[in-house]
Parts: sequence; structure tokens; C-alpha cells
Amino acid sequence: PKAGEPAFYDAKFEDKTLRIAVLNLPVSGLTEKGNATILIGETTTKRDKMADEIIAIMLIPQIVLILLVMFLVNVGIQRGLISLEKLRDMISKRLPTDTHPLAEHDAPQELQPLLHAMNELLVKEKAAVDERRHFLANAAHQLKTPLAGLKIQAEAALRESDIANIQHALKQISVGSDNLGRLANQLLSLARAEPEGSQTQPFERVDLIKLIHEVTSDWVPKALAKNIDLGVSCQLAQLNISGNVVLLQELLSNLIDNAIRYNQAGTKVTVSLAMENQAAVLSVQDNGTGIALNEQQKVFERFYRVLGNAESGCGLGLAIVREIAQQHHAQVELGYANTQKGTPSGTIVKVIFI
Repeated sequence: PKAGEPAFYDAKFEDKTLRIAVLNLPVSGLTEKGNATILIGETTTKRDKMADEIIAIMLIPQIVLILLVMFLVNVGIQRGLISLEKLRDMISKRLPTDTHPLAEHDAPQELQPLLHAMNELLVKEKAAVDERRHFLANAAHQLKTPLAGLKIQAEAALRESDIANIQHALKQISVGSDNLGRLANQLLSLARAEPEGSQTQPFERVDLIKLIHEVTSDWVPKALAKNIDLGVSCQLAQLNISGNVVLLQELLSNLIDNAIRYNQAGTKVTVSLAMENQAAVLSVQDNGTGIALNEQQKVFERFYRVLGNAESGCGLGLAIVREIAQQHHAQVELGYANTQKGTPSGTIVKVIFI
């Protein structure tokens, strides 16, 4: 090294690692001039031990701190989960039929939004269960009535010996069977039209112009048998929408069936298709007596029938129409067909495909 400047290096001595410090000093005042080199060596054992101690002093508190934080986090999570565990136990003990809201006032503040959302879901579920229960009760009643009629007519036919009376009873049985079959078909149609049933029926491109002509043609014989003028009004060259063709056929069939079934001979029924405000509008209208204003919204309820009508029916047609329309994101409007002169008359049902 240069004179007066220290230098450091590692060396081996007797298989031990030494740290050597070297200092080169000039020698003066002697007979000969020159430099004196001073070497001082020290084993690295002490240095390594000191480094280990420093690392231990720094690392051990960090490890303890990490373990303490992990413990506190675990305790905090467990305390936070106590409320969820209580909620889990409370829900697991409830009966499947219990749709009462969960108590929110005793719940921790952080759980109240969850409980509120669950209670809203329970309210909707209760409404759906009540509606389904009411529907099943009505369906059972509607099925029981024609079955009882069939049994009565069958027993009457068995008791009769007169051929004419037997034929009359058999005719009544045939009519009752037709009504029962129609009710069963409408119940199946309603099941298909509901959201759970329609998920298995894919949507595709449907030509509405072709559909209304085909479905209307199928109902012409029944309209002629009742002396009703059934026709189609459409000025469009082409109109396609995304939908399920089977459900749309069912929708239009129910509208035409209602128009023919609940109107007198000589009535005119028109199936129309047009574009209004950039929306496809399918409508069925007649020039009959119409539906009273206070009944126009009720007729969409399941099994609801307008009083004073002698025609057989089960009150499901417009309920099916509404369900199918909702599956196609469409709106259904019902009103008077003629409101210009005197007493409003006629009925028009519009299905607006938005």
C-alpha cells in the first residue's frame, strides 16, 4: 500500500480466516531510510459472532411482531365470524316453509345490510310461494268442478234406460271432457310460459307476419262455425323479432280464442300487425260489447272470469298472454276498441314488442 494509507484483506493462517490490516509507514532518523510495514491480524470468529448477534437482535423482534399480528388478526376474524355463525345457526334451524323476516335489530351493524337484503329476498319468496299456493288451490278447484260434472253425467247415463237421455248425458260428458282437456292444456301452457319453464326453450328469429297468418288460419273454422268474421290486417312487407315461435303462437292463439269464445255471432275480429314508435305492435280487436273498465286489469289474473258470461272457460288465457309477453320483454295493453261514439265498445289487446 501507499505510505500512510491502510489496506485490508483476508488471509489464511493455520486454517483460520484472518482479517489483516496493513499500514506502510516511512522510517526516518535511522542510518538507513525506508518503509516499515505493520501487519495486524484478527480471526473473523469474533466478527461473525457479532454479526450474528446484531442479526438476532434485529430479527427476533420482527418475528415476535409478525406472530403477534397474526394472532391478533386471527382473534379479530374469529370475533367477526361469531355473528355469521349465529346467523348460520339461526337459518339452519328454520323450517323450509318459514319465510318470516330475520331479526335485524340485534344484529351487528356490519351484518345489517346483509340481513336487510336477505329479508327482501324472503319477502319476494313468500309472495311467490303464496301465489303458487293460491294458484294450486284454484287449479285443484277448476279441475275438481269438471271432474264432478263428468261423474254426475256418467251416473245419470247409467241410471237411464231411454236412449235419448243417455245420448244427452254422453254429449254432456263429451263437452265436459273438452273443457277439461282445454284446462289441462292451458295449465301446461302457463307452466311453459313461466320463467322456469321458458329457460329450456331457446329464442330465435321469428317472422311475425308469417306467424299471424298461420295462426289465424288455424282458427278460421271455429270462427266460421260461430259466424264470426275473422281476418288479418298487415301492411308490412317484413317484420322479424327475437323470440320463441311456440310461445308466440300460444300467445296469439289465446287472444284469438278469447275474441271468438266471448263474442256473439256476427262479431268482427281482426288480427293486426304494425310498427308504432319503432316498436312492433301485435293486436287483436273486436267490435263486440267490450270488457267493463273496472274489469280490464282483473282479467289478467289467473282463473279470473268476468261474471255474466255463459261461455265455458277457465280464466287462464290472458294470464298466459301476459307471462309470454314478459318473457319477450313486451308490454300488454287492454282497452276499448271504439271510444269515439257514445258508450265505449269492443275490445282490443295490444302486445308491444319493445
